[in-house]
Amino acid sequence: MITLVMLLILSQTPQSLKEVPPPQYYKNVHLRRPPVRIYKKLFKAATNPDSVSIYGDSAYYYWNKKNYKKAKYFFEKLMKFKPAAAYYYTDYGYFLLEIGKTGKAIKMFKKVLKKFPYNEDLLLTLFDLYEDNVKEKRKIAERVLKVTLNDSIRQVMTHYLETTHYTPFTYSFYWGTYYTARENFVDSDTRLNIYLGNLWGIKPLVGVRFLYDSRSGRTNIYEDDHIFTYLGLAWSWHYLISVFAYYGYYKRVKIWKPVMEGTNYQLLAFLSKDWIHSMGKLGSLIFSLYSEINYEKRVDNNVTLDIETNTGYQKKFGKFTLEPSIYFKFLRDRRKLYYNNLSEIGPEIDLTYVYWLVFFTKLVRGYYAGIESGEPNPYNSNSYWDFRIGFYIAR
Repeated sequence: MITLVMLLILSQTPQSLKEVPPPQYYKNVHLRRPPVRIYKKLFKAATNPDSVSIYGDSAYYYWNKKNYKKAKYFFEKLMKFKPAAAYYYTDYGYFLLEIGKTGKAIKMFKKVLKKFPYNEDLLLTLFDLYEDNVKEKRKIAERVLKVTLNDSIRQVMTHYLETTHYTPFTYSFYWGTYYTARENFVDSDTRLNIYLGNLWGIKPLVGVRFLYDSRSGRTNIYEDDHIFTYLGLAWSWHYLISVFAYYGYYKRVKIWKPVMEGTNYQLLAFLSKDWIHSMGKLGSLIFSLYSEINYEKRVDNNVTLDIETNTGYQKKFGKFTLEPSIYFKFLRDRRKLYYNNLSEIGPEIDLTYVYWLVFFTKLVRGYYAGIESGEPNPYNSNSYWDFRIGFYIAR
């Protein structure tokens, strides 16, 4: 009889209470209480409208409803009261992961670990999140071995420690190639930087860059087809702003303008930021901004400004991410050369494998901004259509 009554009660349970989804990324998270509907009258009637309980219940309720905007609002309200319960911070970290704020999630987990340095669930989470950060990942693996009783986990951590070692030498690699229909040419850019340690956030480096352009030399206006070997320094702030200073030797492969060959100073600074608004299972709305200022001695101390944006939609399919968007580019050149003084707009489709291999195609309408150097317009038109297709690898 008791069993029958329980079944009847469960059959009447609202759908939102029966289907509380587990966290998207990790298991063994603190079990959140079933969502409690928070009515406006509750806020009005509460003697303490800023109570931890009300904001906590509201955050969990909207999280389970996939209303990420409101859940984030209530979590942020909750955090301002610095609640004593550690699970609030842990759960907020998992919430940040779910909405794509990985960097903020890691900071939250590290904050909890300061108080609970051997929390196995958090250690395993960070082990996964650190990805290519070998130094931090090894530290986490050593901590896990001290606390875990799971033989399978011990084997994974031991294997990782035996097969990796921390080195102060790191690298970055980029190779991009694309075809453009407007002038029927192929452009290829290959760059390799090797970083020699880290001193107060500044990384000394050695590197090489090779550019190939099948149109190089045409009408004597292009400056591609070159090799640049250099020493330099790199500095970045929260993966948002990066600055590179280079000094090296610039060698043209097809020498049409010999005066542009020889030693070269270059300063490159760029801002890169992505905004993602999750739509649950439907995907995410995205907006990205890339802005670059580039100075080079070799081109009469020339300075260029490049701003690129993408506004569109993002959908994940396993290890692949599809991203249709509207692309806009604004490029200005202090010397005001035609090919470096323009704006473009049009649709773009990107297909990303994991995070390091990207295939792209775009159709753009471009407009030249004019010229003041006395150089004639080699295109015989102030606007153009162009179709491009290509890929790049960045690691």
